[in-house]
Amino acid sequence: MTIDVIPVPALRDNYAYLIVDRAAEKAVVIDPSEAAPVKEALARERVTLTAVWCTHHHWDHVGGIAELSAPEVLGSAYD
Repeated sequence: MTIDVIPVPALRDNYAYLIVDRAAEKAVVIDPSEAAPVKEALARERVTLTAVWCTHHHWDHVGGIAELSAPEVLGSAYD
């Protein structure tokens, strides 16, 4: 199994991260502040988004979630 971690630049000074399973052609995104750069990275990497993982609720980490329409969104119960 090959797993890649791909930084996705977002906003002016932030990153989301794609965790890509090459064999399954699927990915998880962590902290997507914007949807467009994540969608571009998914297309470029030729993978399907299966989940969004959020480390915390700040706008610069969650702003793109609604537009991404992932089947699963995980975050802290605290947030």
